[in-house]
Amino acid sequence: SGLGYQSSSISFLFTLCNKNGYRPEKLPLRDPLDEYAIWDDTRYGPVFGSFGDLFIVDNAGGNEGSYTWSQTYARPQGAPSDGECDVFAGKYRFTPDEMEVFHEVVD
Repeated sequence: SGLGYQSSSISFLFTLCNKNGYRPEKLPLRDPLDEYAIWDDTRYGPVFGSFGDLFIVDNAGGNEGSYTWSQTYARPQGAPSDGECDVFAGKYRFTPDEMEVFHEVVD
């Protein structure tokens, strides 16, 4: 669709398994009315959050341009405060080798 931020009241990130030992956890938006939940831009892979809580660059498997920066979504219990984030890949900048996307169905 278009270029820009998209709001969502139900968007979330999650971690199932990670290098730093955080337990599996669903990470909701800090503000459920956040207008910066998702960045819509065909030049990049998925981008979640206003500063790129999870930012996947184009051709991500060939460089360390992807990163995680905690701002819009909650962090797991025990993770350091806002800013550079190591939750998803074990370090701030990373090269993804695989990614899975799930859709939560709520009855």
